[in-house]
Amino acid sequence: MILVSGCQFSAPGERALSNDQCFTPPCETVCPAGETCSSDTPNGLFFRGPSLFDDVVVGGVHATAEGGTQAFIVHRDSDGSQAFAPFDAEATTPLEIKEIAAPRVTLRGAAAGSGFLRILDVDTGALHDRIALAVAPIASARFVGDGMSFLDPEAENLDLALFKDAGVFLGLALRDADGLRLVDESTSITITGDAKEDGEQSAWDRRFVTVGASGAVNASVATGDGKSFEVTMPIVDKLDDIIAVKGAVSVDITAPLVVGSERSLCFRSLSGGRVVAGVSGWVMSGEGSIEVKYSVESCGSVKALAAGNAKIVVEAGGMKKSFPVTMVKAARADAAPAEKASGEEFVGLTPGERARR
Repeated sequence: MILVSGCQFSAPGERALSNDQCFTPPCETVCPAGETCSSDTPNGLFFRGPSLFDDVVVGGVHATAEGGTQAFIVHRDSDGSQAFAPFDAEATTPLEIKEIAAPRVTLRGAAAGSGFLRILDVDTGALHDRIALAVAPIASARFVGDGMSFLDPEAENLDLALFKDAGVFLGLALRDADGLRLVDESTSITITGDAKEDGEQSAWDRRFVTVGASGAVNASVATGDGKSFEVTMPIVDKLDDIIAVKGAVSVDITAPLVVGSERSLCFRSLSGGRVVAGVSGWVMSGEGSIEVKYSVESCGSVKALAAGNAKIVVEAGGMKKSFPVTMVKAARADAAPAEKASGEEFVGLTPGERARR
């Protein structure tokens, strides 16, 4: 499962961004210093690059991998309903124009750094708009399973195993030395081993595979800069651990749960120290005054019904594990303040004149 929304987003060029800062039209037409701008695009243009496999918002602009390529579609509007054509295009170092097929233009990142993609009038050469784009060298290539990037971001730092007989989306995350995600649409991915690939569900940075019963799945990655990466993902038939995830999506169940509140919680499946993708058949329940429901993937919801102690019971991949939780009542907003002992002052409170006496 790849967690993306239907929300489309295009990044504004310099002229569009300047126009967006005007809240009381009509606005002054902005033209970058040193440029001659076209009157046909007073509001500028918007640019949409390829999505990453785990993007929650589709589109936008990402950095290009050094030696790699990235295609952008040019629009008049931010939601991408009005494609813009015809146009000519130029790129400044370290960017290079690889192909123009309006409304699409494909760039190559020739070297690390940043440059401008300039969209020009085909007759006059005047600037419609331009956008600054970054190029960075690839430092790492790692495969991530299912919706892990969204549900369990820390899992991206762990090696991957695959559960037997599962259908799994494998997402390729290319990063620079600082962890910045990169795009290289010239990347090739070759899957071998005990797995069958479904090309119809593939994209430049993801593959859908049906995992076999044993052995391993191997992925060979070749990027536009000539680098190659080999990744081996063993096939497992059972888990040896399940741990609770802490993050923006999942509540920290080591902290007390407030009675009456309902929170989401997610779990990580492990085998041999590797995070396991493709585990299905999750069962979640509660023991004590707690309500636990399964939701999606490895996640569920938890609701504390009364103060005290309880357990969350999770079953998946041939393993069952319990997680103790403490439930507490919410503090009363109208509770009377604690009485002050003789000679004691509360830190952070300034006494009035009568209180000082």
